[in-house]
Amino acid sequence: MSRAFGLRYDPVEDRLEAEVEAPDEARYRLHLTRRVCAHLAERFDQLAQASAQVPESADPSVRKAIASSHHDAFAAQVRLGRTERAAHDPQARTGAHPALVTGIRCGRRRTDQKWVLEFHYRTRSAPASVITTGAAAASGVAEPGAAVPDSATAPAEPAAAGSRESVALVLSQTALHGVIELFRKTLGQTGWNLALLNAPSAPIAAAAARSMH
Repeated sequence: MSRAFGLRYDPVEDRLEAEVEAPDEARYRLHLTRRVCAHLAERFDQLAQASAQVPESADPSVRKAIASSHHDAFAAQVRLGRTERAAHDPQARTGAHPALVTGIRCGRRRTDQKWVLEFHYRTRSAPASVITTGAAAASGVAEPGAAVPDSATAPAEPAAAGSRESVALVLSQTALHGVIELFRKTLGQTGWNLALLNAPSAPIAAAAARSMH
């Protein structure tokens, strides 16, 4: 059974499109605006520094350099593949079209030290889900997950019609850096010039979606 997290840039909408595939094969398609992505880039910088356990007393430039090297070491352990996404997916839990992400919470759980990335979105109907990845790869087993204490929330987008729903990724340390790397590489397609891990993302020629398996 496939379990994956994918990202692609939608040039028509000028948004990132995320696809989450749960262990029960339920799929969630989400649109992330530039505003939400800018916040997420800042949070990923902070999470990478927290993962590297860089001392708070270190110079900011040193902190970012250490976090960047730490991230590269972990990201190299994750396989990033390419997958084509259909423009319309009537079987997705979020409906035929991607749901708009209205906020993001991310942080580390106190209970098991797992990292959580939770997307809040608006759609007509979709139950909340938590997806847990394995310790050494970007895929894993679904488990109940607690809300993340002391985590930050992205600025909310304008309200849209539909109910409030959420889907969360519960990540090992390696998988966290895989998601960060996937996000960084996908940003390179946008032309938004959003900095992540000490440098703007390098452009990527291929327009196909990337995913973690």
